[in-house]
Amino acid sequence: MEQRIDAQIDAMEKITATRVKLLEEKNGKLKTEIKKLKSQNEKFENDVREKQKQRDEREHLKILKESVTDAAKHDPRKKFFQISSRRKLLDLAK
Repeated sequence: MEQRIDAQIDAMEKITATRVKLLEEKNGKLKTEIKKLKSQNEKFENDVREKQKQRDEREHLKILKESVTDAAKHDPRKKFFQISSRRKLLDLAK
């Protein structure tokens, strides 16, 4: 009877060891996948920030173009001078 109990304990320990090993491998794979997904997430967040920055710059330039004074609208030289000076100011602000 004692041998049978010892045999059952040995079998259960082997099964447990096998399950623990499988779970540890699965855990390692999941951790690797999480790191990979976090890296992708950071990349996407950086892309979004860059796209938002570009959009904001385009909107700002659009506003600058729309804000050309009435006098400059009819005189191409004044319009060119006004736009170029505003772009220079925008470049200095960056």
